[in-house]
Amino acid sequence: MTQPNPQPTSWKPVIGLEVHAQLNTRSKLFCPCSTSAGDTANKALCPVCMGHPGAMPRLNAEAVHLAMRAGLALGMRIHARSRFDRKHYFYPDTPKGYQLTQHAWPICTSGQLHLRKGEELVPFVVERLHLEEDSGRLQHDEDHALGDWNRAGVPLIEIVGAPDLSSPEEAEAWLRMLHRVLVAADVCGGAMEKGELRCDANISLQPPDGSPGVRVEVKNLNSFRAVRKALQHEVERLGGLLDSGEHLVSETRTWTGEKTERLRLKDQAVEYRFLPEPDLPDLVLNDGMVGQAVNTLPGLPPLDIHLLRSDDDTLAKWMKAFGLTREQVAVLTRSPDVANFFGQCVEAGGKPDQVAQWIQRDVTARLNERSVALAETPLRPNHILELQAGLDEGTITRAVALRILDWVMLRGGDIQGLVAIQDLGRIHDASRIQALTEQVLTEHPEQRAAYLEGHQERFGFLMGELRSASKGRIDPSDMKTALTQALEPKA
Repeated sequence: MTQPNPQPTSWKPVIGLEVHAQLNTRSKLFCPCSTSAGDTANKALCPVCMGHPGAMPRLNAEAVHLAMRAGLALGMRIHARSRFDRKHYFYPDTPKGYQLTQHAWPICTSGQLHLRKGEELVPFVVERLHLEEDSGRLQHDEDHALGDWNRAGVPLIEIVGAPDLSSPEEAEAWLRMLHRVLVAADVCGGAMEKGELRCDANISLQPPDGSPGVRVEVKNLNSFRAVRKALQHEVERLGGLLDSGEHLVSETRTWTGEKTERLRLKDQAVEYRFLPEPDLPDLVLNDGMVGQAVNTLPGLPPLDIHLLRSDDDTLAKWMKAFGLTREQVAVLTRSPDVANFFGQCVEAGGKPDQVAQWIQRDVTARLNERSVALAETPLRPNHILELQAGLDEGTITRAVALRILDWVMLRGGDIQGLVAIQDLGRIHDASRIQALTEQVLTEHPEQRAAYLEGHQERFGFLMGELRSASKGRIDPSDMKTALTQALEPKA
């Protein structure tokens, strides 16, 4: 039995990401079926994408164009000749029994993606980009598995980053930058919650001597937050095992939202039996095709540098125009819908610093929790302005404002109507505050007694109970004053 190490070791995370991005085409990769079938299962199907005998694939030229555009946006080499291969595996979501992918000869290799670190732009290697078709989707319940093959054959690009990322936070930043490049290039819609962008993360912990660590793969991460949280979990889990002297095994895991769980060991991996696709010729590109892809980019390649330099100009303009800090502007300009929302709020009369705080502190946290884009919520500029007006006028408390923000980001609605209907107006009447305070102290005599005996931490508990009893309608300073006075020893 291996003995635990007496002292923890400093392990270095080594991380690489593999990203699948759905291309913005109207039809599938090898047939004319629509890529937007909506919610109706098994509507967009034909003999080709279902793998019927004798059905012949025909390559989608627009998908090739978009793959080239993505490669150019990442500063990659576009290969004049590439090839499709059959990747064999048997699973119900793969109707052909194999997937068509560019395994041996990808369309693009050798690119870079840059991240800003201080004043520097640091490059990270993108090893390859290749075209492939998506699989279908299975929906499971307790007794059945239902198959929807609408997505089978939808065109994807897989982008493989080198394992040169050194922290979960850096991995999240890399994925955000890639997402931004693909959306700016109009290659991919980027809606991760809809499966338009999916990420697999590979991680190992390298010992101080620099020798390779055991690699673990975490599959199908569908948000930036999930990538960061899953990798943070793996850093802690793997580090704890190594510090205890455990022998690690290479495996594939899945993220549950709270932890990772094993799917399979790497030595159980499927033998895919790759072979060249016999029904498709090699993909041959000429200079005119590449030139057309260059001309459709919204800036000179590599696009990430173009975007980062534009950020510098935007930062300077916004800092000057709105009196904001660099950090505030960086959050507000991270996505076009957030930047537009901020501008609309200010144009409608909001103070830039107050609007920036709402977005940076409260709105962004809720978007991250739900893994949605701002444009997909019913939140509107008037909601922020009315919430701020309620705070300025003293008609609502901040606790109530956040409660209403949760509501309108899910369902929309009228702020004043919600306050009236749910009776959430701020309580100013001292006698009502005193009555609620006495009610809380009466319901928790043991906490009151403990506080009077010198346990000062019980004050926080009583504050929380008073907040709940009043539905957050009493201002914290008023609650503190009322509780302090009620707890004073009677003469």
